Amino acid sequence: MSFFEIFSPLKSIKADPDQLVVQASKHLARAAEHEEWDEYPQMAAHASVATAKVQLATYLRTHRN
Repeated sequence: MSFFEIFSPLKSIKADPDQLVVQASKHLARAAEHEEWDEYPQMAAHASVATAKVQLATYLRTHRN
């Protein structure tokens, strides 16, 4: 086990990984609603939030006791 894994500040996050994935799915659905070129920033923002939530859920599921 590495130093980072022992003292990671992410371990203290009290989020349910399954709920994070559900929330990510909702963000992806909202991103899909922004299809026009001038709505690209909104689409990118929702897709980025979804990606972060899935990555966090993966980390929490992997590194929780």
